[in-house]
Amino acid sequence: MRARGSRDPMERKRALYTAVSGVALAIVVSTLTTVALFVPVLVIDSPWVRIGIMSIGEPIIWSLLGSLAVGLILVPMAFPRIYRQGLSDGHGRARGHA
Repeated sequence: MRARGSRDPMERKRALYTAVSGVALAIVVSTLTTVALFVPVLVIDSPWVRIGIMSIGEPIIWSLLGSLAVGLILVPMAFPRIYRQGLSDGHGRARGHA
């Protein structure tokens, strides 16, 4: 579903929902896969090794979760406000790469 030149807000909203739902699973799975790499660290016996590895892993985990929130919540909310008239410039030509 493409709503590039559409002025109808409901059609553009449906297209945005379809686009987000199409990539949401891939984004969530890839983020959770990377987060899961640090789970085995929790069963390491040596507390010094655990602290050392988690001092690297914890900022990575939080940044990935923040990036996930931005990608799934903020970007879809900001897109209709940035491109109020759709992606076409009124002459049939597209603005941007979407």
